[in-house]
Amino acid sequence: MGLDPQRARAHVASGDKWLRRALKDLPITAADRMIDVGCGKGSAMKVMLEFPFSRVDGIELGEPIAAIARSNFRTLEVPPERYAVITADAAEFTDLDQYTYVYFYNPFTAAVMSSFMANLKASVERSPRRVTIVYDNPLCHDAVVAGGVFRKLPRDYPDATGNRIYVYSNE
Repeated sequence: MGLDPQRARAHVASGDKWLRRALKDLPITAADRMIDVGCGKGSAMKVMLEFPFSRVDGIELGEPIAAIARSNFRTLEVPPERYAVITADAAEFTDLDQYTYVYFYNPFTAAVMSSFMANLKASVERSPRRVTIVYDNPLCHDAVVAGGVFRKLPRDYPDATGNRIYVYSNE
């Protein structure tokens, strides 16, 4: 897709029974909104839409991949008010105040994760709320906890490739 390897990692589908298992343990309500950061073609978003989130959005750096995700949701006849796929650089994305859940599947480098987490911290300070992070293959764990806002919860989950899915909260 021509994405800078200093900013993005290869696309890997992560919407599977392992993600579903982790989400089943979380107190998701119709008041919650999820954002999939590095959503790729939308496989994880598809799983998230099975849960009572009022809305599930995705951020994708590459417009060609984002267009595939949008096409997939149209084909699946997902009502447009239930989702959006936004083409944006996660390091610069600041429109986070509406989200109570954030999902990653190791989508980018530690530098991008650090910028995103600074933006998420600023959002929580600006608009106080409980935020839960679900992070599959958490290679940038240190960047998630570095700001002192989020802590890893005790339980983690396996994924299909032998990695772990960590869950974090600011409460």
